[in-house]
Amino acid sequence: MKNKRRNSHKGLLLVMVAVLALHGCQKDSAKPDELPADEIMGYMASQKGMKLTYTITEGDGLGSTYLWEVTDVKDSVGYKVCSARLAFDGNIFIYNNGRFNAEESISLGANMPAIYYDVLDKMREQYNVSFTHNERPIPTVIRHHDPVGQLISSAGIVAEWHGVGEDDYSKITHDYEVERSAITVDTAERIKIGLGEFDCLRLRFHSASHNQMVITDKISNAGSQTIVNDFDADVTAWIALGLGTIKTTEMSAAGISTTELTRIEK
Repeated sequence: MKNKRRNSHKGLLLVMVAVLALHGCQKDSAKPDELPADEIMGYMASQKGMKLTYTITEGDGLGSTYLWEVTDVKDSVGYKVCSARLAFDGNIFIYNNGRFNAEESISLGANMPAIYYDVLDKMREQYNVSFTHNERPIPTVIRHHDPVGQLISSAGIVAEWHGVGEDDYSKITHDYEVERSAITVDTAERIKIGLGEFDCLRLRFHSASHNQMVITDKISNAGSQTIVNDFDADVTAWIALGLGTIKTTEMSAAGISTTELTRIEK
């Protein structure tokens, strides 16, 4: 049963990384002065080979880093499509980053990243009795002209799943749900981080996840134990043209967590 619990929590961590990656697709950023005009391709990192390093500068995991690398930029039915991979905690996950129209006037994001489906495969193996899931990617559309005050994405449940796993020793029922509020561009402002100053759009939204496990010990007949882990956060993200996310803050009951772009390689 201990191994099952450990794997469940590892799976949950990967799901949370997937959700952060999805948010990353949807909270891209604005133009730094030094970025050449021919490299501005929408509110996302959009130059093939570009590597962005992010560091947690405040809160849990202080000093932890992850790397976002653009692996390809290609044409697709009037849009430029960016693909990227995320290197986090020694693991590399590949997924679509987002897209922008050929006129470079609208940026879009809605994909469920491939890391999420990798997590689903792990969950299917673990929950050998049954495993069901439902994804509802919520499109995000940022118009580059006069974006301030615009609603760029609606509210809804992004993903949910239900799993049941059982062996000779225990039975685990696991339910997980991620919900996100509507996203609004509330202002445009110039912010300063360690790398310098950037002209950004500021986005605000609320993110909530509900995770519940019911564990039944079949050996001791001690009944069932229910573990509930809810996480709610008010998220503020600063995004810039040609780069994507510059800075993100999350305010929750656990405190404030801040992640900043700390290195750009091309």
